[in-house]
Amino acid sequence: MAVTSQILAVGDHVRLKARDGNQHASYQAGADELSSYRDPVDGLVLSIRDVQTGKLVPATDQLLDNYVVEVIYSRTFSARFASVRNAPRGTEDPTITAAWKRLNAALRKSAEEGKLYSTAMPDLFADSPLANLMDGWKVVKIWAQDMEKLGPPAA
Repeated sequence: MAVTSQILAVGDHVRLKARDGNQHASYQAGADELSSYRDPVDGLVLSIRDVQTGKLVPATDQLLDNYVVEVIYSRTFSARFASVRNAPRGTEDPTITAAWKRLNAALRKSAEEGKLYSTAMPDLFADSPLANLMDGWKVVKIWAQDMEKLGPPAA
């Protein structure tokens, strides 16, 4: 496995590295026909699990080979795919929606307080402070080494 030297943290905006095999096949409606295209898989880091210990951690070290990341897929906040609660119509950039900003702030605050969440937790959608922030979740699990951080950390 290749060693990647960057650090990922809960709440970071990340993207699956651009390679042909790492793109989500999708479609869009054209004027007369459906045309095929590729959408990058990106979103917010929900959880980071150290595969050696099995424990959730707030951030990786620089050896990303040791971690699996759960990413809340940006389509959760896209007006084309999500509810009006998550993505008001007319909003193309998921990162500017109120739902994205609320969830990002809640993830970072929880991680700073040592409260880490994962979809493997049975009470995540019932008892956590994240439960009522969105209308539906699309989460993908990806090896951390296949991720790249987008932009600076959120404030």
